Amino acid sequence: MNLGGNWLEGVSMGELSLVALVGLSAIFVFLGEMALGMCASVNQRSFEHQVDAPAMPPYNTYRIMYM
Repeated sequence: MNLGGNWLEGVSMGELSLVALVGLSAIFVFLGEMALGMCASVNQRSFEHQVDAPAMPPYNTYRIMYM
């Protein structure tokens, strides 16, 4: 397997695959934590919205009724 360079000489496929595996796992862990953080913030926002929501509709309905 030649990737078009002499920098691979002296590096066995085991070491190369190990480095690639570590790099890919680090990337996937980073992406997973980013996705979890975004989901957590979105869930927290929707939860806060649900907590705020019950106070709003009666006021709006009364205001619409008495307009």
